[in-house]
Amino acid sequence: MKTIEEIKYDLLGIEGDVQEIEEQILESFEDYEFEGEAEIIISKDESTEYDYQIYANHINAPIIGIKIENNMIVDSTIL
Repeated sequence: MKTIEEIKYDLLGIEGDVQEIEEQILESFEDYEFEGEAEIIISKDESTEYDYQIYANHINAPIIGIKIENNMIVDSTIL
């Protein structure tokens, strides 16, 4: 099973339009779960410097914030 740290690095450099990026993000999380929860949420982030937040659907799950520039993920940080 992948760790959240491994996924954070896997996300860097993903390219495409919004739909393609979302699909590739979900592929990166295929072998991840947090306390038994494998459903992954991708939400637009308007409260921080990141474009999107990604996390397992669990109240205590770690959150990854990503920045997208020129249709590519250029930053991926555990918030």
